[in-house]
Amino acid sequence: MSENLRPSPTAQIVSPFMQEPELMLECVDLCKVYSEGPADVQVLDHLNLRVYAGERVAIVGASGSGKTTLLNLLGGLDLPTSGTVMIAGMNLANLNETQRGQMRNRNLGFVYQFHHLLGEFTALENVCMPLLIAGMDVVLASRKGEAMLTRVGLAHRLEHKPSELSGGERQRVAIARALVTEPRCVLLDEPTGNLDRHTAHEIHQLMAELNTQLDTSFIVVTHDEEFARSLDRVLQLRNGRLAPVETEGAHGVFASDEPSHED
Repeated sequence: MSENLRPSPTAQIVSPFMQEPELMLECVDLCKVYSEGPADVQVLDHLNLRVYAGERVAIVGASGSGKTTLLNLLGGLDLPTSGTVMIAGMNLANLNETQRGQMRNRNLGFVYQFHHLLGEFTALENVCMPLLIAGMDVVLASRKGEAMLTRVGLAHRLEHKPSELSGGERQRVAIARALVTEPRCVLLDEPTGNLDRHTAHEIHQLMAELNTQLDTSFIVVTHDEEFARSLDRVLQLRNGRLAPVETEGAHGVFASDEPSHED
């Protein structure tokens, strides 16, 4: 097994009598090629990745190296040119668009650099949206949404709309929305990129607490070196493939270099 396919220390077997950690997400020989005029641009080149239940993985790399493209493929928002993406044992290539949407609703949460909250709805209504889409009763959805907002420290902001919230509060709402369905895995694309350092640190602490409490896997694209090093594994995306980054003495991998393609 190649280096970047090993489970992190937090996912290791701690007793010979325990079962092997559950494989939450796997991609095998993942390729993505874009046609730009007469030339083809290969963004991902036979990329492999395994993420286990409860594991926190950082993906770093230069701007334009394909990190967002990778997240979109892992979340079933886009399809690879070739290769396989498996989420909780399901091959995304075998699902139609409706089935992929249902899979995302049950198993995945998404948090972006821009919160993408719906401005006409309150914090509670935004958080309840995935539950209502899944067909949950409105009263039960409201209870679950309120409980999740309370968990992220926003019990006093339930009826506030995004324009009435600070940047950090909006991102907390986005995280609550991602977690309210109790997904197996959350994909985060620069979740604190637009926040000041103090607020970003608070969000990082919140994610660590929720990871411990809920045993949810986190896959985070980030340029934040300190945050990346606090996670279980750091992988660098370069030349279309992932390689492990040692947490000691690897400062150069966080610096920008010439992009190979826009994310």
